[in-house]
Amino acid sequence: MISFFRSNLFINSILLLPYIVLLRLSGLVYKKDIIVNDQTSYFYKSISSLFESSITSCLFASFLVFFQCILINRMCIKHKLGRDQTLVPGLMYATITALLPDFIQLSEPLLATTFFIASINYILNTYNNIKASSEVFLFSFFIGLAAIIYFPFFYFIFFGLISLLLMKSYTIKDLVQQLVGLFLPTIFLASYLYYMNGDISQVTKYFSDHIGLNLVLLVSDLKGLVVSSFTIITILFVLFNYSVYSRARATSSQKKIDVFFWIIAFSGLTLMVTVFPQYSHLYILFIPLSIFISFSILSVKNKIVAEIFHLTMVVFALIIQFEVIQI
Repeated sequence: MISFFRSNLFINSILLLPYIVLLRLSGLVYKKDIIVNDQTSYFYKSISSLFESSITSCLFASFLVFFQCILINRMCIKHKLGRDQTLVPGLMYATITALLPDFIQLSEPLLATTFFIASINYILNTYNNIKASSEVFLFSFFIGLAAIIYFPFFYFIFFGLISLLLMKSYTIKDLVQQLVGLFLPTIFLASYLYYMNGDISQVTKYFSDHIGLNLVLLVSDLKGLVVSSFTIITILFVLFNYSVYSRARATSSQKKIDVFFWIIAFSGLTLMVTVFPQYSHLYILFIPLSIFISFSILSVKNKIVAEIFHLTMVVFALIIQFEVIQI
């Protein structure tokens, strides 16, 4: 299957959708309610209320993942992150995001990650761009959209600061544009709520509920231990291969690859200040991991080995989803 997605063809991109639906088949078989509580963002409550069943929400989640795969592939090709124009990064993203039942249904991180991927593209567009005002603003604006859905994205304004320092010379004007772009979606939401019922308490409560430290670690049971172990091993593998990913690359490509390593760092740092952690927080981490894992797979000379690795991931995902093995 990897050989099929090595070619950057339109039909291959479209075929990612049925692949994603098949990988998430358990969401269509087993009913699993969308989690909504007092801490859930207003934006997410509004979106999730549109789906009357877990099947429709799972299908919508599958479409979101498909759209994210398209964005990731387009970003890799446009910015020449890989050595070849290929659709394998999106394929890896689709596969990794199906490894746990927690990733199958619609969730706040999944919905917010769509806007985050779009924001990454804008930050990469700023490289050596002396007229990057619109890109800086749009980056922060999309971060702001992601943040009113899933609060930890507010902290990614610091990721934007570091990334801009990598991409271009940073100015006070950039800082102002970042702050305006970040909080504009919140201002729009507060204005809408005030216009509708004269009450913006949902916005203030959203901030007061979510600002704090993570007091509930995900590593609290066997499942958390297994997920954390695999995640750490994968991150260490990617970090160990940093020189391989950036070797003999143009300066622009090297700096853009560095941006994705900072995403890895911030995905972990933000977990420490996520008051209500959930496994789907890992969606943030899956963006860079899917790209780097695809680079490693494409560098394997024996294509059969690469196919076996991918097939193993698919089988493992289905086994866990259908609870053949419970963790």
